Amino acid sequence: MKKQKNNFLVFSCHPDDAEIGMGGTIARLASAGHRVKIVDLTDGEPTPCGTPEKRIEESSKAAGILKFEREILGWENRKLVFDIKKRDLVAAVIRRERPYAVFIPFEKDTHPDHREGWRICLDAVFTARLCRYPIEGEPFRTEAVYSYLSIHFKKPVYPDVYVPLNEEEHSLKMQSIRCYVSQFTENTANTDIPDFIKARDRFFGYMCGAPYAEGFKVYQGPRADFLSCV
Repeated sequence: MKKQKNNFLVFSCHPDDAEIGMGGTIARLASAGHRVKIVDLTDGEPTPCGTPEKRIEESSKAAGILKFEREILGWENRKLVFDIKKRDLVAAVIRRERPYAVFIPFEKDTHPDHREGWRICLDAVFTARLCRYPIEGEPFRTEAVYSYLSIHFKKPVYPDVYVPLNEEEHSLKMQSIRCYVSQFTENTANTDIPDFIKARDRFFGYMCGAPYAEGFKVYQGPRADFLSCV
């Protein structure tokens, strides 16, 4: 099977991570006719106001707004730890989906699940291309690997690249985040997070001359705006 330049694969540790970090980029890709799939490593529960059923409903609504596909691997939230079995399972997903680019969590996030998820997914990208290795699927080498930025930071993070967003794309992102009522409305400790996300995206936009933007770290592939490469 040939590599599809209209095929993008996003790994997130919890439902809402990808929407927070790159929801506008997903909206932009989808509106251009590209296929985007998010694979959640866990269901994100337990949380103070959530349930597995709520998170499935919320994440399904978010997927409908941004027009992406979604799959949940179902590993245990808050206990995500790198091991070879997890790495190989993610590598098999990459072989099956055969994406042009893979997006993964960020290595210096303060959330332990995100750091472990970064290692699982980055190592899986390499493993997916190995010949004569006993996992499902044909060996596959993706063109590009990027980390998107979540919200768990104690000091500034400077992206390698920015993806500019217009008002409509950013509005869709914020609508998708607000689908997570259990996280950002019912949990009163988190009600200011959407405002923080909007302010950060506005700052990133200022850095690249756009109304809003999302920032990415580059691990493999072009450092220019990757949307120009598809």
